[in-house]
Amino acid sequence: MSAGKRSQINLTCPPELLDGLKREARKRGLTITAFVHEAIRHEMLASSMESAEAPVIHQELDLLAKRLEALEGLFSKDVL
Repeated sequence: MSAGKRSQINLTCPPELLDGLKREARKRGLTITAFVHEAIRHEMLASSMESAEAPVIHQELDLLAKRLEALEGLFSKDVL
């Protein structure tokens, strides 16, 4: 990612959706960040399989996941 581009997103969702995300992530042994990352990657790559941008998207999603996991590490497991 080049300088000036956003590397973080804030997401507001209904409590039921957040509860579902937490539940599904735990079932799979993933953090919420990793679970959301996989879901987004799956959707984006599925829709762009024919696109020349797929490798760039994959690389940027990996970077985003690493940054989100680092931020998630700042919070205690009790909060999640």
